[in-house]
Amino acid sequence: MRDVHGGVVVEPHWTLAYPPFADALDMDRVWARCRAGRVVGEATRLLAPEAALLNLCLHLVHKAPDVPLLWLLDVDRLARREAGSIDWDELLALARIARVERQVAAGLRCVAGMLDTPLPSRVLQTLEAARPTPLDRLLEPEAGVDGRESLALLFALRGVRRRARYAARLLFPSPGFMTAEYGVSGRGPLALAYGRRARHMLWEGLKGTARLLAGTVV
Repeated sequence: MRDVHGGVVVEPHWTLAYPPFADALDMDRVWARCRAGRVVGEATRLLAPEAALLNLCLHLVHKAPDVPLLWLLDVDRLARREAGSIDWDELLALARIARVERQVAAGLRCVAGMLDTPLPSRVLQTLEAARPTPLDRLLEPEAGVDGRESLALLFALRGVRRRARYAARLLFPSPGFMTAEYGVSGRGPLALAYGRRARHMLWEGLKGTARLLAGTVV
């Protein structure tokens, strides 16, 4: 792969979910159901189809609304190819434990609506019947909040000190991160970039907080 393509980009993940649910997913349960397989000729462990399907659905919601059609096709192909081996009850259990039922349902509904993917109706009904979490309104792609997952994680943290430390890191990350993310270096350009980032994130934070409070009142 490296020789043919001139390099392979590897993006390590330690969980299948995204903030603020990253720690809620039972990864021990996921690892226990992995199976032996091969990737580009190398022996490795492969996710069970229901875990892979959960991850693909969460990835759709994570990137929404800017989702390439290929990602929808990935979900459709997996659901069709592994139709006889997907443990739907295990998928429901994983989603319930992590409290991401409605996110998984949104991903599956999107794919089924676009590609007519055959899915068990009871699975969709069970996922959509889950009680909404207080952060669901903020996490919806329609919320129009840039950095909605980072803001959701801020609200999910317990303790004023932890929230303050996390907020400070969001507003003022390391100079190395700023250089990689914004392409600037040097004291002056970095200071300007920090200022723009702080203003943008504070404004988005205010919008997200207003949406969250509006949902709480309702």
